[in-house]
Amino acid sequence: MQTASEQGFTVIEAIVALAIITSGVVSLAGLARQVTDTVARSRRHLAAATFADAFVAIRAGTPLAATAPDCLSRDTGGCFDTLDGEGRVTAGPASFVRRWRIAAIAAAPAPAWSLTVCVVPADLRASVAPAPGACVSRIVTETAP
Repeated sequence: MQTASEQGFTVIEAIVALAIITSGVVSLAGLARQVTDTVARSRRHLAAATFADAFVAIRAGTPLAATAPDCLSRDTGGCFDTLDGEGRVTAGPASFVRRWRIAAIAAAPAPAWSLTVCVVPADLRASVAPAPGACVSRIVTETAP
């Protein structure tokens, strides 16, 4: 006569083992998706910050004029444009929206401006606040010729 331990797994033991393995695989798949989403989001924010910094560098060397105070929170004429995935201005489908605000600094001894540029992913353009890590600010002073 054989004992239960010599007969192998019972059907219930096999089902329990299969359920545990399935649960582990599903959990790993969910974790892999979260990691993939986080990496994609990080890449978009890095690209946005890079595009913002490049624009600040270009605008800092040009004559500046004050813009509307709400330029960073919505698409306001004269202080926004749309960019493709490479950071080029585009009239077609946009990957990013670039917004900038220029404000005079009244207390400065020489003419000075606060220049802030925020680049947000196009799918977040309706958001009032820019995406984290996508804004660059600089104080720009005008020098006498």
